[in-house]
Amino acid sequence: MFPSISCFVPVYNEAHTVRNNIEIIYQNLARLKEPFEIFIVDDASTDTTTQICQKMVRKHKDTIHYLHYDLGSSKRENIPRGLFFKNHLFRRRETYRKVCLFSPFFQNWSFRHAFCLGPGSA
Repeated sequence: MFPSISCFVPVYNEAHTVRNNIEIIYQNLARLKEPFEIFIVDDASTDTTTQICQKMVRKHKDTIHYLHYDLGSSKRENIPRGLFFKNHLFRRRETYRKVCLFSPFFQNWSFRHAFCLGPGSA
């Protein structure tokens, strides 16, 4: 079954908070009782963010996906036009509606926001 909710979380050098904050997002989405997926979109972190995220992917291999890009390219190229990930083609974001917004209320997290997309009226 394809996920009905996709959550995109931009990160950059978030080693000190990423595990806890992704787990918070995971727990909150799990409460919705809808299939979901979380994309951690890393903008070329230079700390241990990559290793921490890869551990999380192994723990939640069907739900959490980690995408590591060159500095600036994740926001500039991939999120605005839609994503290609392995064998899946994700519809352009215009076909989705924003279903929730995680503002930076997470503890000491410097990323600007994460957003979730659900089925739209396409």
